[in-house]
Amino acid sequence: MCEKQNPERLRDASAASDARVGAAETNLQQQQQQQQQQQQQQQQQQQQQQQQQQQQQQQQQQRQRHMQGKY
Repeated sequence: MCEKQNPERLRDASAASDARVGAAETNLQQQQQQQQQQQQQQQQQQQQQQQQQQQQQQQQQQRQRHMQGKY
């Protein structure tokens, strides 16, 4: 009796551990995807900041040209 019950318990235990491992893997994948999305958003923000800086530099150059033109 005991010998017959043991393999079934082992199967249940291994199935349960497989399910846990599978759930942990999906959680990891989701976290990694979220991190990638956050990194992409940060990169986009940095690009926007660079564009704003370039625009400011262009405006300053234009102002300098105006000043030079007046003199």
